[in-house]
Amino acid sequence: MVQAQWKPPQRWIPPSAGIYKINFDGAVNKTTKMGGIGVVIRNVEGAVMGAYAGRRSGLVCPFIVEASAAICSILLAQQMGFYNVEIEGDALWVIKKI
Repeated sequence: MVQAQWKPPQRWIPPSAGIYKINFDGAVNKTTKMGGIGVVIRNVEGAVMGAYAGRRSGLVCPFIVEASAAICSILLAQQMGFYNVEIEGDALWVIKKI
């Protein structure tokens, strides 16, 4: 089961018992044409269970970078065996598409 939601920036709120929470974000530097993505997976206690950070060269579209971060977060969770997840990010337009 995957639940996706958009929330305005705030402090981290733990997921329900038995669910892992995935937070993702992306950023673009239009001058250097570089994008960056970050993913963190936490359990109900807030312990980091997995994380990823990476660059995306040649990308200047915020939607593409945020979508890349969302896809990366799902793939990371899948590779780690976490299937009962809640995905959270600050890009409403990406969350609506998940």
